[in-house]
Amino acid sequence: MSDTPSFARQMAAFIVIFLIWGTSWSVVRIGLETVTPILAAGLRFTIASVILAVIMVFRREQLPRERRFWYLIAYLCFSAITAPFALVYWGQQIVPSGVSSILFATFPFWVALLALRLLKTQRLAPMRIVGTVLGFLGIVVVSGAEIAVEGFGKTGGMTAIVLGAFLQASALVAIIRYGKEYSSVSLNILPMAGGAVLLLIMSALFEDARSVQFTDRAVIALVYLAAFSTVLTFVLYYWLAKHMNAILLSFTAFITPLVAVFTGWLFLAEELTPAMLIGTAIVLAGIAIANVSDRFTTSTRQPSA
Repeated sequence: MSDTPSFARQMAAFIVIFLIWGTSWSVVRIGLETVTPILAAGLRFTIASVILAVIMVFRREQLPRERRFWYLIAYLCFSAITAPFALVYWGQQIVPSGVSSILFATFPFWVALLALRLLKTQRLAPMRIVGTVLGFLGIVVVSGAEIAVEGFGKTGGMTAIVLGAFLQASALVAIIRYGKEYSSVSLNILPMAGGAVLLLIMSALFEDARSVQFTDRAVIALVYLAAFSTVLTFVLYYWLAKHMNAILLSFTAFITPLVAVFTGWLFLAEELTPAMLIGTAIVLAGIAIANVSDRFTTSTRQPSA
């Protein structure tokens, strides 16, 4: 019997991920009102690590001992947690959220390029290329109004966000290539714990703690980001990485900004412009076209070592 989960289960996990991540950009900004960025990221992953540890104890799950697992964990600690979150948190202090979403939406392009080079089972089909380009153009259209007002300046912050997207793309490809036999919890707990320690050390060295205030808003933001935007979504994301095509999975980077836009319209009375609706339609068309070649599944062949 095949171990591949049903298409309905994969889609349910995919929807949960982009719905929660779609709210995360706004919640991060709330947390950054009174907490410095690297400290906020470090505390987020500290809380998440504790939650994952409780889950492992409850499930009586033990960490693998083979060297391959520990090499992968070391790389994920750097590429999935420490470096990208430090870069993105720092970049968001400088770059407007609309521009940030576009810059991070380069994530599927990096995944496609790395998968083409490193994953022999991940085909870069022409329809996926078209769908990826359309999805990115849709995000540009959605964020166009904010860019027109606030501009594309502040090169350092922009570079940081793009580099963060590249590093997380490399982490996704590494999981697909080397981590399919490991549980999603074991793949998350050590990178998050190690990343938390490194981020907190970086915060102590480079940030001014005198300005930090743990207001009710900041604490709620940290707990939400840790429990939902980190533990739940990362475990689901790593689980999907074992079953879903990497390029299609990376399309979460296109959908989450749309969720952020509509959440602001529904709950924060933010403006919903015709350009946003048109951009949303373009993104959805891109996703539909990318799915023409096959569904959200990967080849059953194993990638070459």
